Amino acid sequence: MAALLVALALATGAVGGAGCGAGGSSPHGVAPGGSPSGAPRVPRSELFGMNAQFILADEPATADPELRRMADQGIGVVRADASWDDIEPTPPKAGAHAYVWGFTDRLETALARRSLRWLPIAVYSPRWDTSARGTNVAPPVHDAEYAAFAAAIATRYGPGGAFWRAHPTLPLVPVDAIELWNEENYPPYWGGHAAEPARYLGLYLAARAAIHRAVPGVRALVGGLTEEGSPVQAAPGFLTAMARLTPGLARSLDGVALHPYAPDATQVLARIADLRAVLVAFGAPRVPIEVTEVGWPTHGGPSSGGLVVSDARRASFLATLVKRVAAGYCGVDLFAPYTWRTLELEPSNSLDFFGLEHPDGTLSAGGAGYAGALAGVSGHPVGRSADEPARCAGRRRAGRRRRAGRRRPAGRRR
Repeated sequence: MAALLVALALATGAVGGAGCGAGGSSPHGVAPGGSPSGAPRVPRSELFGMNAQFILADEPATADPELRRMADQGIGVVRADASWDDIEPTPPKAGAHAYVWGFTDRLETALARRSLRWLPIAVYSPRWDTSARGTNVAPPVHDAEYAAFAAAIATRYGPGGAFWRAHPTLPLVPVDAIELWNEENYPPYWGGHAAEPARYLGLYLAARAAIHRAVPGVRALVGGLTEEGSPVQAAPGFLTAMARLTPGLARSLDGVALHPYAPDATQVLARIADLRAVLVAFGAPRVPIEVTEVGWPTHGGPSSGGLVVSDARRASFLATLVKRVAAGYCGVDLFAPYTWRTLELEPSNSLDFFGLEHPDGTLSAGGAGYAGALAGVSGHPVGRSADEPARCAGRRRAGRRRRAGRRRPAGRRR
């Protein structure tokens, strides 16, 4: 069965979509990475990643077997939370911040031992600075405090950071980007409020400026945008609204993270092309798109948003997307499926069945498909060509028609 799945992954790629070409080079590229247990079976590529919030949520050191398997498959980047509420549980006193780095130090240690680069998601507000009563999954009261927190992550874990100076024997894989919030255009992650592009823009610009002052080499990513809801709330409209609020925004974007959940790979590609068309329209054709979540559950009820598919179809979709991204599709600089493992407890709850690895540590068909696709593109040139943005922009209308009426599962994924 495993051999069949790998063959399927290597052969798949016929699903169409918004067309983009190949060629060029990417700053991520394909880079071999070592680990204490020896070289990975597949050359490591920082173009491809994985979400791993659940396996890293308790004690990161216990996740080493899973992290080893990721590294062996050729995964180079692991996306996981940097929880502001946990790292700064008390407010600053007289302007002095008291950050608690114990958990994230252990997380970074576990990743570095496998030469995996951490993509931190700087989330959510601490209880002492939340703008919504009863929840910290809401924008902060003070943008400056969030900006200081984001800069502190860069200072500790970025190039030349205090963590690396304190751990000179670890493989050096410093943080090179920070995702600033998660799904800020989706009300459940924004204190229940409707889309607030102006409010998020202020938060993003403050945090980006603080990060660049602290560690200029660390990029500030617009937090993963969803395709949910009204035109102004869905990713293209939200980003367009941000651009209208700030002429010259193109010069202030390091990258835009996107969560293009859709019923199939064709529609995922169309959603990526939609976002690229917006970036082209306001003068940011070379700003990278980072797909920091996308995936399909294999079980679920009526609230699953039309995303439930068989595991074999999920394998096919992932293989198609890997091939297109590796060929330079639309300037995507990171592709990280959601997610490595979920609980698989309640068949009616789709959020329990996004995992590519089963709870017993065996790969699902989707997981084997992703692994096989990574093996198929390893060693080949990757990156975006100079004509990618124009190609993507030309397919925007078709993408909009294909995606109509589809929604992703309701509820929190992490």
